[in-house]
Amino acid sequence: MNEYKKLLKTCAGSVNISIGGEIDLDFLRALYEMRPRRLAFTVPNMFFTCDLGGFIHPLFESVTHLDLYHGSRLPANQFNWETWSELASIPTLTHLALSHCIACSILSQVVSHCRRLAVAIVATYSWEREDSVYYSQNLGFADTRVVVMVLSADYDADWEIGARGGEDFWIRAEAFVNRKRAGEIDSTPSRCCVP
Repeated sequence: MNEYKKLLKTCAGSVNISIGGEIDLDFLRALYEMRPRRLAFTVPNMFFTCDLGGFIHPLFESVTHLDLYHGSRLPANQFNWETWSELASIPTLTHLALSHCIACSILSQVVSHCRRLAVAIVATYSWEREDSVYYSQNLGFADTRVVVMVLSADYDADWEIGARGGEDFWIRAEAFVNRKRAGEIDSTPSRCCVP
């Protein structure tokens, strides 16, 4: 982790940041010195403590694209809108991806309270394909912005393509939402899955 902290300090002007694995408190504090536009990370258990600030921290002021995963130590009682409601206060947030475990508990509130969102992705991987189909068919509400998406097996390569201006999962999700809005795809909950 020390190498990553040094890298963050060296690349303080980075606007596209994807962090694999769980991060510790010092790493999170190093990240707080930055102002990324696109950010992906695994939410650590201590993230929601009052001394870290959660999503109201200045780190998030410029974030337009946010991709969040649940940590292995994130307790199940943290998956509720009361805990995650600060997502709605991120001023520039237009694209949000949530791991299935997070989305199952808060997605309806996310799309209700985060009105600036253009796309809300429920992110799954190829080995979770059956879960993604089941989830999309049992969503329980309709919102054209919601996309249940099976991400590329090579997430890092996909992220890099997007960071370099290419077609990444965000662009594919936007295209899917636009096709739903244009009536090319049925926008009912059972038809919100991108293979």
